[in-house]
Amino acid sequence: MRLALRVLALVALVVALAGCTILSRTPLLNEAEIVTPLPDRLQLAAYDPDTLKLGVDDIDELVRDGNMYLSEKGYRLRFAGPPDGEGRYLVEVTPTKDTDEEGYMYGLARFADNLLGLEIVLPEDIDTVLANHPELGLKAGNDGLEVKTREQLDALIAMARTGELKLLGFVYFASDTAGASAPAELVREGDWYRVKA
Repeated sequence: MRLALRVLALVALVVALAGCTILSRTPLLNEAEIVTPLPDRLQLAAYDPDTLKLGVDDIDELVRDGNMYLSEKGYRLRFAGPPDGEGRYLVEVTPTKDTDEEGYMYGLARFADNLLGLEIVLPEDIDTVLANHPELGLKAGNDGLEVKTREQLDALIAMARTGELKLLGFVYFASDTAGASAPAELVREGDWYRVKA
C-alpha cells in the first residue's frame, strides 16, 4: 500500500481513509482514447469526504497541457472516453514530482455543476468482490490492487460502472473563473452532489 499512499498524498487526498487503489506499474491508457473534458484551467477546492464540508487549506489548480491536466500539488490527470451514461470517464492519476516511484492509479471521474468527482479508493469488501471473479486472477495487496493488463482494468471499471464494485471518492469545487467562491457544504443527491441549502 506504500505506493498507493504516496500517490494519494500527492493528490492531497485524505490519507486517513487509506483505502487501496487500482494501480499499475505501466500506463494502460491508449493515446487514441485520451480526451480533455475539462476546461483548460480549473481552480479546485476539496471537500471533506465524510462531512462534505469545504476544506480550509486544500486548494489546487489544474492546467491543461496537451492531452493531460497538471496539478500544482504534483500529479497529472488523463481521461479516457467516451463517458458512460452518468458522465463518468475512466481516469488515470500519476504523480509528477516528489517521488522516486512510478505508478498509475485508476478510477472514474465526473465533471458537472462546477464539481469534479474522483472515485478512486477501493471499498473494504474488495476481497469479497474479487472472490466472485477468480478469472481475473487479482488479489489486493500491500501496494493496493495491482493490475497488469488493460483487460483486468476494464473488467474492474465495468464493475465500478454497474455498482458491483463501489469505488469511494472525493469531490472538489472546480471553477474556471478566477476567484470563484466555493460553496461551504455539499449534500449527496442520488449519485451526485448539490449545494446544501
